[in-house]
Amino acid sequence: MKILNLTQHSTSLDQKKVGVIDLLPNHLKSLKELLTFTEVPAQIDLEVRAYQLVQMIIENYSSKRVMIGGAPFFMPHLERELKEVGIQPMYAFSKREVSEKDGVKTSTFQHEGFVMVKMKGFKRALKE
Repeated sequence: MKILNLTQHSTSLDQKKVGVIDLLPNHLKSLKELLTFTEVPAQIDLEVRAYQLVQMIIENYSSKRVMIGGAPFFMPHLERELKEVGIQPMYAFSKREVSEKDGVKTSTFQHEGFVMVKMKGFKRALKE
């Protein structure tokens, strides 16, 4: 199962083992620019960025599943654009593991799976 990583974070080893892949290096800069907000965005900016990101995916990748994450105010726009073209948005689910040695706490995150974004409304899915 190929899952395209549309987050600003590199794919972890555990995620790679289950089929998550990073964007090609020449697309990473564009991804980070589209996911980074330095001021309060206008509604149209959110919609345009989501559209541009999805167009980049359509034009350069064949993946029908993507791992997303980033600014919570942007994710609904990205989810909507992805679903409109039949691409399944997913969020990584990780468990936080804290260890302590010599009074120093260290946190690590263990990839546990994915939370899928609903593609259709519940009532609509029941009718089909």
